[in-house]
Amino acid sequence: MANPKFKLILASTSPRRRELLAHLKIPFDVLSMNVSEDTDQSHPMEYCRELAQRKGRAVAQSLKDK
Repeated sequence: MANPKFKLILASTSPRRRELLAHLKIPFDVLSMNVSEDTDQSHPMEYCRELAQRKGRAVAQSLKDK
């Protein structure tokens, strides 16, 4: 697949996430955004969801601005 319709963007600098994707042979680009990780969420799943949404929005906006 030389020119995929979609490209996976990892919005994290986590070495473990990079390792997992590479191990699965999933092509991806890393685009790390400076997003605050402060939140009022106390439940781990809600905390992760909120941060993922923030990072996703930041990446989408940065790509839109290009």
